[in-house]
Amino acid sequence: MHLGRNLDGRRHAENVVKQGVGRLSFLYRKAAFLDFSTRKLLTSALIQPYLDYCTSSWYEGVPKYLKSKLDVLQRRMVRFIFSKDQMYHIGTKELKSLSWLTVPDRVKFFRLLHVFKIRAGLAPHYLTLHFRPISDVHTHSTRGCLYDFHVSKEISMAPTSFAYIAITQWNGLPECLKGIQSLFVFKTKLKSFLLEQY
Repeated sequence: MHLGRNLDGRRHAENVVKQGVGRLSFLYRKAAFLDFSTRKLLTSALIQPYLDYCTSSWYEGVPKYLKSKLDVLQRRMVRFIFSKDQMYHIGTKELKSLSWLTVPDRVKFFRLLHVFKIRAGLAPHYLTLHFRPISDVHTHSTRGCLYDFHVSKEISMAPTSFAYIAITQWNGLPECLKGIQSLFVFKTKLKSFLLEQY
């Protein structure tokens, strides 16, 4: 992962865009020999990992213009898979047909997987430091006390931090998702839930 002077994700995002565009250009040169399934497979294998790598740690620190470039890169990937020209509009309908999430939702997906692992005791200790179940903070019976995490004053003062965003997004999930015990089932159900919003 590439970090800039301010330890933000700007430099890494720039590298992701550069690498993604380069690899997509390579695939375009071979497009005549590739069918739909192969185009999707190669795009997922050669470009998507660059977008996904440590995404929940660097994405929020990226300025809007770079987030826009990441979105553009994803739309170019979809155009390549469907063999569409550069003027063809790509929306959530096309993404959903590929079972792909938008870039922000993909970031959210991985962030919530981290929270699930924290709740299940599968995450490294350093990730768990700011994640206190509401039931550990008070004994009042509330709707979300069984699965939700407490947002402390310390965390609320850093609204762009991983802990704040992860906790608020987790607490906003339906109870039926937060109560799942299997990581595999949670991943499957969470992705379906996010895609249903399109």
